[in-house]
Formats: sequence, C-alpha cells, structure tokens
Amino acid sequence: MSETDDSLPSDMAPTARGAAVDALVGSRLRLCREILGWSIEDMADAVGQDAAILGDYEAGRVRISPVALTDMAQVLQVPVIWFFVGSGTLEDDRAREVEVSQTAALSADEECVAGQQLTLLAKDLGKVRDPSVRIMLIDMARNLARHFK
Repeated sequence: MSETDDSLPSDMAPTARGAAVDALVGSRLRLCREILGWSIEDMADAVGQDAAILGDYEAGRVRISPVALTDMAQVLQVPVIWFFVGSGTLEDDRAREVEVSQTAALSADEECVAGQQLTLLAKDLGKVRDPSVRIMLIDMARNLARHFK
C-alpha cells in the first residue's frame, strides 16, 4: 500500500459530511456542558481531557475518537447516540433557528404568558435530579420549538 491519500479507504477521507458530523457532535457536547452549568475547565476535569482540545471538539475542528466520546457520554450520563441525533446538518439547524427567530415576534401579552410558562418549566425542570434526563428534556423542548413555530 502506498503512502498517498489515494491509499486511504474512501470512508477515511475527509468529507463535508464528516465535518458536519464533527460540528454536530461538538455542538451537542457544548450543549450538554452548558446545560450542566459547567465551564470548559469543569468539563475538562470531569472527563480527563485538556480544556483546549475540548474547545476544538466543541467547535468541530477536531474529531472526537469513539473511545473518548464513549467516556464523555458515561461521565455526562447521556447515551452516546445522543451526540449524533439531529434534524440534518448543523447549517440546516442554524438556518431554521434564524428563520424562527425572525418570524416569531410575540405580542406583549403573549410574551408575558410565555415568561410565566418558562418560570413554571424552570421550576419543574429543577426538580429533575438526573442530569441526563434534564439534558434530554431541554433538547426535546428545543427540537419541538423548531417544528412548532
């Protein structure tokens, strides 16, 4: 086998799809950290990684190895598959979020009701002791909000 890029199997060659998956996994890792209220240093200590490399993972600049991702999922108490569940590419998700934010202007009355509902949700969510369940509930709410404008 020669040492050129042509000698790599096609599934190992860098692709746009691979970059999109890296970005999705990184964004889910960041979301998980933020939901837990951890700084990047807190996360680094918890998972035994360097904070700088975690920043690269979160930004999608560096691919997380399967072993490291499995270890992180265990520490964060989420299933590994959670890092890969998305509605498409990260760009599609961001475009949808921008569209929703531009078209979802609420009246003053609607905003008041929404604020009251958010307060109730936050109180109830605070009662959920299992961090992995809290993470999944918040993620579910975000996904529902995208689909029900």
